[in-house]
Amino acid sequence: MKDKVINYLKQSPDSKAKDIAKALGIEKSKINSLLYGKLNELVESNKQYEWRLKDTSQKISIDKHITEDKKPSIKTKSAPVKKIKAKKAINPNKDINKLSKYYLSCLGYDYDETSVFSSNKYGDLDYSEHAQSFYDDEGFDDNWTITNLDQSLSKDRFGRKKLSYGYPVYLNQIYSKKTGTPYYLVQPIFLFDINRKDNKYQIDKESISINPAIQNLFLDVNKNDSSLMNEIATLEDELGIAEKEIPDLSDIADRLRAIKPTWPWKESINLDSLDTEPPLKNINETGIYNRAVIIKTDKSNFTRT
Repeated sequence: MKDKVINYLKQSPDSKAKDIAKALGIEKSKINSLLYGKLNELVESNKQYEWRLKDTSQKISIDKHITEDKKPSIKTKSAPVKKIKAKKAINPNKDINKLSKYYLSCLGYDYDETSVFSSNKYGDLDYSEHAQSFYDDEGFDDNWTITNLDQSLSKDRFGRKKLSYGYPVYLNQIYSKKTGTPYYLVQPIFLFDINRKDNKYQIDKESISINPAIQNLFLDVNKNDSSLMNEIATLEDELGIAEKEIPDLSDIADRLRAIKPTWPWKESINLDSLDTEPPLKNINETGIYNRAVIIKTDKSNFTRT
């Protein structure tokens, strides 16, 4: 499979994982696993998640990888070549773009932090887990768990709550200040607005945001420190979710897994094959889980109607 991917990228550089998967008849999750894994040193991608082989200086390494030739190579010395660095084009909007992303992250941090208890003694949870991702659906029908969540919003006469879609989920442990009893919080890493139309729910893919509640995943970040917003803005840029064309969620999650390998990943990330057992309410271990949830979130003061 590795050889097929490399040969495909030789013929069709700047291809997305879904196109590679379709052409080769292989699941996209396996293609992404390969691109971010065993082929990581041979390939590269841009913010649009288009993949290509690295520069031609990698050709020897690539050919060796394909043929797996174990014969000893003969090294020859060549005269050193003086490298001339090309001047980088000046982008007058670069600082403005960074500043804009920073303030957008500030707004998200102040108003959209989402964190709910994974379990309680009453059983009326503020989220529901689902075996189906719903992400690529044009609209998904009501089911009793989502309907119950939706109906519970009507009890808030101030209209301060809404339903959101979250994936993957960070399960964060906290302790009661009075008793020291441990509790777990469901904190989705990525959040999307959910709209309802004609008795169907739809995920607004353009509304993707990083949940500021996951601050514990960032090192040396204080909740009251602007460094959290900086971290979020930087991560958004690395993941390409601030671009005009929003990447596919499965690609975003795979890239996050690749650039944050030290985060506590407890399950393999695969949006097309979600885990549901044991349910989050029965898990007592901090970490990131391959779960998709519909969850109650606070409305932003800027969008509340």
